Amino acid sequence: MIASAGAYTPALSAYISRTSAQFSSSSAQSPDEVAQTVLSSLQDSNPAFRIQTSEWAREFVAVKLSDLDGSLVTSMTAGWVGL
Repeated sequence: MIASAGAYTPALSAYISRTSAQFSSSSAQSPDEVAQTVLSSLQDSNPAFRIQTSEWAREFVAVKLSDLDGSLVTSMTAGWVGL
């Protein structure tokens, strides 16, 4: 996939490296932690429409949902692709 990215190879490589590090770090959730959140929502009589399973996810989603023109997300994630 990276080899066929052409001009996007540097950005794609940077994004994959950053994302891999995020989810392989000690801050990543365990399957049990995620399952606990999912199970709680399934048992809730009035579950939320959107459910985040960690504080990191809540903070990230909060930015995305409040960003009407995309500028907040772009500035927050530009470094992920080497910009």
